[in-house]
Amino acid sequence: MHSLLVAGVVDEVQMRVCPASRSKETRIFEDQRELKLVEAASFENGVVLLRYEIAN
Repeated sequence: MHSLLVAGVVDEVQMRVCPASRSKETRIFEDQRELKLVEAASFENGVVLLRYEIAN
């Protein structure tokens, strides 16, 4: 995913977040990106769908 972001060919990122506890922080992106939240939807099982646009 990192190489695609660096190449500039990604225009949207979708994440499905599942409720869980973790003992240490996990990085999703190696570098900082400007993301604009365009949709957030929650489901009965606790999963949340997040859609972001890559800001230019």
